[in-house]
Amino acid sequence: LTESFNNSNSNNKKGSGNDGDDSKEKEIPLFNSQVPSWDLADEKDPVDSSVFVEAEASNSQGGTNEEEQSLFGEAADLGRLPLEMRFRVAQMDFNTLHHLTVEPHLAMRDWLQVALPLLYGTWDSKKYEKGGHRSENDGYRRECFLRLVDKCLKCATKFGGFRNKRCLYTIDDTSNTVSSGDAAVPAPKRRKIETTMREPKNNSKGSDLLAISKVLFELRMVKKAEEKLSRAPPPRLLFGS
Repeated sequence: LTESFNNSNSNNKKGSGNDGDDSKEKEIPLFNSQVPSWDLADEKDPVDSSVFVEAEASNSQGGTNEEEQSLFGEAADLGRLPLEMRFRVAQMDFNTLHHLTVEPHLAMRDWLQVALPLLYGTWDSKKYEKGGHRSENDGYRRECFLRLVDKCLKCATKFGGFRNKRCLYTIDDTSNTVSSGDAAVPAPKRRKIETTMREPKNNSKGSDLLAISKVLFELRMVKKAEEKLSRAPPPRLLFGS
């Protein structure tokens, strides 16, 4: 549905020495090597990005332009995105809808899978925005981009900004207890997190919470900046001679 792209850091990828057929090794702009990673060490995301890379390569050979042209509204916006981003957005939307039953730490992980690429990935306006006539720095509002940012903010709101203690701690470990009045309650155990996000210099216990707050703050700032921009003009109509 969306073809893969070359990335400036492609030399760091495994198997990049094969110049004859590297279509499956090209990175998608929204998920390039500049995007920091974040995952739960004990509950890793079961869906690996490599699955989507292979699917993108397969779909690009099949040709699905007619299907994409038959979509409208939000479905059309999502249809222009890389396959992985579509999956991640659907996952986040499900969590937002079922916020009363979805575990907050899993919702936070899924939320970051969308928010981090939006903030740190490369947004290809020509491919992802409506009309196919946009450029990266044309100075107009990125409507599809803004819609995804709004989805991220809505999800964060439903989960209280991910300030719930269960996002970073678990109390399943009953081997250690702490006293609470006359009763002994399980001691909270910090979740193991694997991330390449830059941590505060003091490396304090609240560093993960600060990182989440930073992402949420940046999403709000990006939303404000986009809303100040004018809407892009429609694509130029071309008529056959």
